[in-house]
Amino acid sequence: LLKALFGTNLCSQWEDNQLLSSPLGRPHGHGGAHEGLYQCTFTHPYSQFTQSLAAATIKAVSPDYEDTTGMLMWLKKCVERKVPAILKPSSKADKTAIAAYIRLFEPLVIKALKQYTVTSSLPLQQQVLDLLAQLVQLRVNYCLLDSDQVFIGFVLKQFEFIEEGQIRKSDTLIPNVFNFLVLLSYEKFHSKPVITMPKIIQLCDGIMASGLDPTTHAIPALQPIVHDLFLLRGASKSDISKELETQREVIVSMLLRLINFHQAVDMFVIVLQQCHREHEERWKRLSRQVTDALLPALAKQQIDLPNQMALDAVHRLFESVAPIVFRPVDILLKALLMKPVNITSQSSLELWMCLVLAVLRVLMAQTKEEVVLSRIHELSLQLHVLKVTDTGLSDRDRTLVAALKPEEIMARILLQMIGLCVTMINEVTIKNGSCDQSCDFLCQQLSHLLMYITHMFQSGTFRRVAASSIQCTQQPAQPFFYSVKEINDNFLLLGNSQPTLTLQWCNVLILLNFSDQAFWSEVVKTPRKYVMASSASDGQEQTDDVSSQSASRAQQRCNDEILRRGGLILFCDYACENLNDSEHLTWVLINHVRDLIELSEEPPIQDFISAIHRNSAASSLFIQAIHARWGDVRHPSLVQKTLKCLDAIHLSQSGALVTLLLDRFLLTHHLSVARTCDSIACRRLEILLSESPQERAQQLPLDDLDKLLTFMQGRRLTRKHVRLVSLLVKFRESMANNKPSPLMPEVHQFALGKDLTIDKESYMRLVQSQCLGPGPCGRQAVCPTTTKP
Repeated sequence: LLKALFGTNLCSQWEDNQLLSSPLGRPHGHGGAHEGLYQCTFTHPYSQFTQSLAAATIKAVSPDYEDTTGMLMWLKKCVERKVPAILKPSSKADKTAIAAYIRLFEPLVIKALKQYTVTSSLPLQQQVLDLLAQLVQLRVNYCLLDSDQVFIGFVLKQFEFIEEGQIRKSDTLIPNVFNFLVLLSYEKFHSKPVITMPKIIQLCDGIMASGLDPTTHAIPALQPIVHDLFLLRGASKSDISKELETQREVIVSMLLRLINFHQAVDMFVIVLQQCHREHEERWKRLSRQVTDALLPALAKQQIDLPNQMALDAVHRLFESVAPIVFRPVDILLKALLMKPVNITSQSSLELWMCLVLAVLRVLMAQTKEEVVLSRIHELSLQLHVLKVTDTGLSDRDRTLVAALKPEEIMARILLQMIGLCVTMINEVTIKNGSCDQSCDFLCQQLSHLLMYITHMFQSGTFRRVAASSIQCTQQPAQPFFYSVKEINDNFLLLGNSQPTLTLQWCNVLILLNFSDQAFWSEVVKTPRKYVMASSASDGQEQTDDVSSQSASRAQQRCNDEILRRGGLILFCDYACENLNDSEHLTWVLINHVRDLIELSEEPPIQDFISAIHRNSAASSLFIQAIHARWGDVRHPSLVQKTLKCLDAIHLSQSGALVTLLLDRFLLTHHLSVARTCDSIACRRLEILLSESPQERAQQLPLDDLDKLLTFMQGRRLTRKHVRLVSLLVKFRESMANNKPSPLMPEVHQFALGKDLTIDKESYMRLVQSQCLGPGPCGRQAVCPTTTKP
């Protein structure tokens, strides 16, 4: 209510143009284009990661860089507006009326102060502290509320009981108390501060020394102090005093003692960013100090990093330190390639992966491949992350590992990390069930690792490592390394519960030119009789089947379908990049032509179909595959997709295309489909009529043409598609050499548009065949110009 009266709530600070400028107000997609599986799974995550790396590089050299486009930044600006809306000069609010409202709060505030001192209810005490903090922020004189300082004395007395552990669940009160005390440090009592910042720091230090859990007591106490000392006080360099510098140094030393907790790491980000703005040399010294404390702790798995939010704090810290602390990159490479303390359990593997991901991200953002590989060679670093322990290695195996080149070391450790993670996830999933969420953090780490590797290979920044990785996929399996086949088998098993992870691995394989047909057949489920599980033609059968299965089975079917579709999209992307190898293109067309049509709106599938259109042999195979696999399709939207894919087929296959259209798609009761089919066929016939007689005869022989005309007349399609029949007849006349037409003479001559002289009998036959015969009725009239008998 106070925030609403003084206009400090978010509603009062809303800006009309904020909705459009915020991420929530922007339309999704690129120019309103359809976003499919490929964009959501590969394109958007890769773009976001690339942008984050670029932002990290800019942030390292620009102290004033801030992301001003996000909703969180807008919320932060709203919170930092300390001037109440009604106290602004432009405000038209009645100040006297507001003062009258404030007086109504006096009994409530006095009652609250008394209740605080006589109650043991921590929730009530929290609410009282928040109320007083809000009043202080609204410039209410605290000394008038607590003139005898009885209340503040009671609050300070509570610290003795908290330190001795005599207040249960005291952690719920700590943030409110310290936030209130920090605000009081600005208040004066007879020209003296109500409480000084050194006193608040002393209270916090006492909390740290009491032995209470730092994550519930010391760190929540430090957060408002850090925010005040590094962001609010000394906002400009002229306001920074020696006393403030001393207080900041004390806080930094306290944070260093808590470096093993990710909440302290997050506070160091604020400290480093502010130091970067104020004093560059101090920023570099502090960066070195923090890095020297953090990296060894990460390597020894001493930092508490239980989830992705904690890992993100480490990433932000490494983006905030001075880049010079990572030059040379020896400290990073030693941490990356040293023998892990322990990676046999899930929790230890997660901690080691935090180190790996943090180091790799810095290497990608701030160093080049040549520097990394040269330092590995000069430092004589070796690979220690193996499938088996050191005791299980023979002398020959040790010699092979020691002889690895720098680029081979980097390629091998990336594959080893992937193998370790996917094997551990499968073991835990099999043990606890597919619905278990205990592996979520490890799955996120594996996803990030695959994204890092994708960027390293796709951007071309680690070319030698990528080339060495390709060689690793082609070399015989070694017992002390995870082979690509082992990793593939594990990812296929993982696809039942985490299909997007398997797709990310498939994307890496595409970059490594891995085209083993047995593996890709498993991914895209080739033995499934060439039909998709979600096609409309067997929709009722699928619905009945799903309804008879359990919820877990339905989820597995969904995951299988995501993997199958995504795998086909990726393989088509690979086939487009390797068009010289016709085996891949032929395999996809023969086995998955229906899936191609279903997914034809995905960008890689569009490129694949365009490549087919540019090749005569591929176009011929495409038409044959559709003719063979497309007999049971009835849904108009799927047929329209098919016609769209056939529209731009190679010109040398125009005759085969016309035959396919008339044989498979023309006979339908869906008018839009029939019109589209008619339009494509007429356009192709017009193209054929402009070709040489030899070319026409080769593409559409006379026997095939007569069969088409007979088919159209037998299905009563001649009156419905007059222009098409006319073009077919003209095409036949150009190479018939006076051979009789299968059409009725009257229809044949009308189709040619000749002036005719007909008698009563022939006219009656024509009318009966066109108007009274069985078949669908059409409104088109077959009535070219005639002359009187």
